[in-house]
Amino acid sequence: MKAISVRESQVYLLRIAKWFDSICKSHNIPYYMLGGTMLGAIRHHGFIPWDDDMDFGVPIEYYEQLRKLLKDNVTDHIRVCEFQKCKGCRTAFIKIDDTRTCIDDKCVDLPIEEKLGVNIDIFPLVTCKKKDFTVFRHLFLTKLNSVVFVEPISGSQSRHYIKKALRFSVPFNQDALLRHLWKLTLSIHEGDCYGNLFGRYRSKEIISKKIFGKVTSYQFEDTTFWGPEDYHGYLSLLYNDYMQLPPEDQRSNHSSGLFKRDN
Repeated sequence: MKAISVRESQVYLLRIAKWFDSICKSHNIPYYMLGGTMLGAIRHHGFIPWDDDMDFGVPIEYYEQLRKLLKDNVTDHIRVCEFQKCKGCRTAFIKIDDTRTCIDDKCVDLPIEEKLGVNIDIFPLVTCKKKDFTVFRHLFLTKLNSVVFVEPISGSQSRHYIKKALRFSVPFNQDALLRHLWKLTLSIHEGDCYGNLFGRYRSKEIISKKIFGKVTSYQFEDTTFWGPEDYHGYLSLLYNDYMQLPPEDQRSNHSSGLFKRDN
């Protein structure tokens, strides 16, 4: 395998995102850029320079329709990844990767050859309340999945072995937990917020539907993608002073290496 730069990986990401965008728009499926992808659109008019992934959110009522459309319309080198069928996918939601690439994801304990390619996340956005027992339970189990099964981003060997020990102490495996989390996701459907309950910012990602509003186009590199109508309200809730660049020592990504696979 040949190492590639973050900027080279972003070329692959953009191709996947354009494919995803075209399917959504041709079938009237709304979506929103989320997290660092939305931040990049506003602050950089494209990728955050050191970012190596993209995040999108789709209202849950469209999610299964989208899942089928994505599978029915796969094109060269693009793969729809689900944990039930793809060993390298360790999330309950869909990822879409480029099979020509490989990302040495710090969070996945697999040989590098079995890890996903450069990929985008498609999060389900559930209609929910900020204070709800089922939502709290979902957030707790998502955190439990992270604590027990997700490898430390730091690459710490001591934490790696602690997590291995934890896996032997729980009465279920990760696949069982992910299946339960997805059932829980489908059971939440009342409230005035959209919740990205699998998101890294946890309860901060339960945000009023008024802020999401109508899908709105924003410049992103050489194209446009949809994002929340009130981008200022959305980004302020997640990042506070979002136009301020973080210190250089905090400009990290999700991987310890990005590669192009051998033919």
